[in-house]
Amino acid sequence: MQVFQFWCIAIVLLQVGLYLLRGVKAREFFKEYFFLVLLSWIAENSVIRLYHFYDYHEGWWFFIDHVPVIICLIWPLVILSAREIAFQVTREKWQSIATAIVVFFDASFIEPVATTSGLWSWHEPGLFSVPLIGIMGWAIFAGLCTRLQKMKYLAVIIIALHASLLLLWWGLFRYISFEFYQGLVVISAIFPVLASAAYLLKNSIAIESVSLLQRLPALFLFLFLLLRIENHMLYIYCLVIAVLYFVLLFSGIQKKKFQFGVSKQWM
Repeated sequence: MQVFQFWCIAIVLLQVGLYLLRGVKAREFFKEYFFLVLLSWIAENSVIRLYHFYDYHEGWWFFIDHVPVIICLIWPLVILSAREIAFQVTREKWQSIATAIVVFFDASFIEPVATTSGLWSWHEPGLFSVPLIGIMGWAIFAGLCTRLQKMKYLAVIIIALHASLLLLWWGLFRYISFEFYQGLVVISAIFPVLASAAYLLKNSIAIESVSLLQRLPALFLFLFLLLRIENHMLYIYCLVIAVLYFVLLFSGIQKKKFQFGVSKQWM
């Protein structure tokens, strides 16, 4: 746990440094990044306090109420990276939805590995002990942050997030549990993932390699966690999720000029 947190801090510093080295103006980046840090803390802490669906392991350093500071520093980078990808493959009006989809795939990989490793624990059943509402929550949050990109919308983002979670939970997810159908769900996931990969290849949709390569340190860290887990079904599940990433990576030796894919109008 201690070593993992040191690596998390190192990755945060590395990612921030890489963004700045890529020519992003420091003032613009840090305004956007720390606004997302604040939003992430408010969102997570309010969700934990109101619904008590999950808790973080007590071994995390430096909690602010119920949320470790490191978590608040990491998730904004996940969202910024997802948004950068979304900005390259969609038109402006679809960018918030595309960002949410990328974060959904990210969380689909991160949540099961982290939960099985004991970094945090859910109190509701689900696939690999993760309820679907947990993965959807981050996707919705990322989409809202991309759509409503100004400080004055902070309260709107938080209220919309909670309204979405309550609607999805009471309207659907509380009646669905994938806990006892892991094999079926994993096998079923293969088809939409392969279909998405085929669509990306067919339509020559490629992401600039630098955008994907910057994700490798965090990917390797979670792969290291994954290899410490003795769960063959989880291995297959994560491999299925990784197919899209590698399709984009190997088709993404880009010809077009790099463009930093974050909004420049946050405040």
